Amino acid sequence: YTVEELASIASIQMLAAEAESKLEVIESPSHHVTMKSAVIEGNPNKIGYAEVVLDASIEECACNEYFDSRENSNDFYKNGGITRNIFSYNSHCLIKRNIYNTGIPGFDHRQFVWKVMWRRIDEDTMVVVYDPISTGLDPIWNFVATSKDVVNAKSWALVTYKKLLAVNGIPQTKMSYLSQANVGGHIPIKLMNKYIPFR
Repeated sequence: YTVEELASIASIQMLAAEAESKLEVIESPSHHVTMKSAVIEGNPNKIGYAEVVLDASIEECACNEYFDSRENSNDFYKNGGITRNIFSYNSHCLIKRNIYNTGIPGFDHRQFVWKVMWRRIDEDTMVVVYDPISTGLDPIWNFVATSKDVVNAKSWALVTYKKLLAVNGIPQTKMSYLSQANVGGHIPIKLMNKYIPFR
């Protein structure tokens, strides 16, 4: 890992650590998933958190998140995804661009661009980090040019996988997902905060 990559991972971990102490439980559509949200002073955009136990190893879980499993790709398009582009920098760092239909009548599509990295923290913990890029598209990525009806948005996320004791020989992993988004443009904060946690 380069110094820059380690700094990116650390910056997202710091944002997550600041948010965790302020998280409050909210209603979840599934009894298997614990959901929470928080608002950090000085930033009106809500932070969303979800936690679930999965029947898989931490390596398998992190791999599915990082490489976009078929299930993740299907969910992307089911949940308003329009365009997805990926550029591989190395074995642990990708550039990912997603464009979404917000699902809010009258509002343009939103574009998110991240540096996505995975890292093993210790024997029982792995993370996948989404560090937002707001400096435009680098020609080396060879992404399709953005259309005029797309607004640049920004979000960060920390996905953590912790190894639990196996159950009947089946690996168990606690996955937590902590994220905050600013969808840009002129969407009212109240509307966005109501919409984003369940996206």
